[in-house]
Parts: sequence; C-alpha cells; structure tokens
Amino acid sequence: MIGKSFSLVLSFSLLVSGCVSYAPAIRDAKPLQAGEGVVYGRFKQLPAFNSLQLGLVLKSENTGKDYIIKFSKHRPLVAISVPPGNYSINKLICATGEGFKSHYIATSASLCFTVMPGHAYYVGDYLGETSSEVDGTFVNYKWSLVSKKNNFMESTKEMRSYYPFLDNTIIHDAFENADILSMEYVQ
Repeated sequence: MIGKSFSLVLSFSLLVSGCVSYAPAIRDAKPLQAGEGVVYGRFKQLPAFNSLQLGLVLKSENTGKDYIIKFSKHRPLVAISVPPGNYSINKLICATGEGFKSHYIATSASLCFTVMPGHAYYVGDYLGETSSEVDGTFVNYKWSLVSKKNNFMESTKEMRSYYPFLDNTIIHDAFENADILSMEYVQ
C-alpha cells in the first residue's frame, strides 16, 4: 500500500506542477525583429533510454519570466530571441516526456549578462545526461550537466552559417567569465 500511495502522490505532484514550455528556437535566416536580442549556445543531451528532457533556464531579472532552452539529441546549436534586459542562468530543469515539470536544480552561482537590442550573446556549450531506473514500485531519476565549456569561436562560426544575419550583428561572449552550473540531481 505504501508503494502504491507514493506512486499516486508522485503522479499527482507531476500533474499539479504544470507543463514545461520551451522557448521557441529561431528556425530561419530572417533578421531579428527591432528591439530583440539573441541568446545562443550548444545544448546537447546524451541519448538515453528514457523520456526525460533537459532544459536550461534563462531568467529575465526585469520581468521574472523564464525562457527554458531545450537540450537536443540531434541539433544542439540553439538560438532564441529575447527582449532587452538583464538575464541570469542558474537553473537546470528536467521534465518527463509528457512535458510535466519534475525538479529544478539550482546553484548559488550564476551567469549574468545584459541583452541589448540587435546584439547576440553566446552563453556556452553544455552537455547533459539523464537516466532512470525502476526499483520495485519506485522510479529513480538522475540528471546532470556532464560538461560546460567556452567554445565561443567554433559555435559562433557554426551559428553564422545557419543565420547569415549574425554577420552584421555584434556578438558577445557572455560565458567568458562564467563559474556556473555544476549540477547533479538524484531522486
């Protein structure tokens, strides 16, 4: 009975916590709309035999809005457009395949930067990993950032090949002073 009630509580808590909404990636080579900035990097998730999905949380310090950048197994170089303002990255989220939030991992350190209209900001190359294991009636989840690195030149060159409008955009290496995101979660 205890195992069944725990599973029911876990399922209920996932339903109550809501769905994850990922920031839409820029998908075409159109120039930025006036008044927007670009945040980009490489967000790769190692393939795993589970339905867990990682996302890095970019928070607007001006509005409190979270922009969740989805990790990818196939096309990890991602760019999103955001309004100008002050931003921080200090959370990793893991969601089930159905999009329900699971848990955030937060760190006291964060990457902070200011987005100016018409500028682009590289925030790093990240490699994430997930795993799940069934133990009787319980499912144990584990996820972590395996690595984070500054690969500014290579990622920017590749980004410019996808989005030619970046050739005329001022690009900043927001990751150069980063001491962030050493995270692992085990449930």
